[in-house]
Amino acid sequence: MRITSLAILCVLILSSSIKVSAQEYFTEQNKGLSVETNYFAPKTALTVYPLSMFASSLRFALEVKNKEHSTFKIMPFLGVSDYSNLYVVDGFEEYGLELSYKFYVDKKLNFEGVYASPFISYRLMNFEEDVTGGSVIDKSASNFRLGYLLGYMFRFSEVVCFDIGLGGAYSLSNGDYNNIGDGLGIYSRGVAVHLNAGVGVYLR
Repeated sequence: MRITSLAILCVLILSSSIKVSAQEYFTEQNKGLSVETNYFAPKTALTVYPLSMFASSLRFALEVKNKEHSTFKIMPFLGVSDYSNLYVVDGFEEYGLELSYKFYVDKKLNFEGVYASPFISYRLMNFEEDVTGGSVIDKSASNFRLGYLLGYMFRFSEVVCFDIGLGGAYSLSNGDYNNIGDGLGIYSRGVAVHLNAGVGVYLR
């Protein structure tokens, strides 16, 4: 229920951002400032990752242009649920943060196209486990990742973007990670696949 409320809040934020960005775009068009490029040059992007909701989590990212063809992205995530279908645990809580730096390959494009991105992430999960006698034990697991992504930032309707990246990482988990049903290998040790796929909007 709490994740659903957060998801609705993010949708509202994205909708408002799209409206504001679109208004700015058409204002520039009317002023004749974007005759050659036909779209404004964004400096930030706000993205939501809906696939994370299958894990009872909510992930969103703020990406800020650092130099002409590179950006810095910060992605916090939060999960709170009585039961997680992906991890098969009760009393699920998860907190984490992913930091990445994106290098865009095509110098002719602005904040879009093919990119390469090193990243680092950390997440912590708290959960409950039922034991004999009806009692409950509080447990926790953590995961650290260091890896690299190759991806593509698509641009639609001037202000809407779709970001997808796939790569690998060195994954190190600690704690009670063997007590969770982690079908996707998120809490694992060794080499792991890393995927990001989100939809968002360009902002000023």
